[in-house]
Amino acid sequence: ELEEIVDQLRRSASANDRPARSPDQLAAILAQTRSQGYGLRIRGYVRPSGVGNRHAAALAVPVMANGRIAACLNVVWNVRALDETRFAERHFATMCAVASEIGARLEQIVSMEEGETFAGKG
Repeated sequence: ELEEIVDQLRRSASANDRPARSPDQLAAILAQTRSQGYGLRIRGYVRPSGVGNRHAAALAVPVMANGRIAACLNVVWNVRALDETRFAERHFATMCAVASEIGARLEQIVSMEEGETFAGKG
C-alpha cells in the first residue's frame, strides 16, 4: 500500500508532493513520522489550485484495526494559536486514545460480518 501511495505522489505535479521524488527526503519523513507516532502537515501547504490557509496545521494519527492501518484521525488547527510541538504535547495522547477506540469499534463491526477482515481474507 505504501508503494502505491508513494508512486502516485512521485507522478504528481504538485510542489507539495516533491519530497516523494527524493528517496532521502522520503526516508527522513517516514522515519520521523514513525518515531513520533504521528504525521504533520507540511507547513504552508496549499492545494494545487492555490486555495488554502497557509496558517493551517494538521496532525494525524493512525487508526489501527486487525493489525493494519484502517484510517487516520486528523485534526486541523491554526498554527498561529498553537505551534505543532505544543499541539502534539497537549493532544497527541487523546488523539491516540480516540483512534484506538475507533479501531476497536471497526474490529467489532468486521467480526460481526461473516469471517471478513480488513485484508479481505475470510
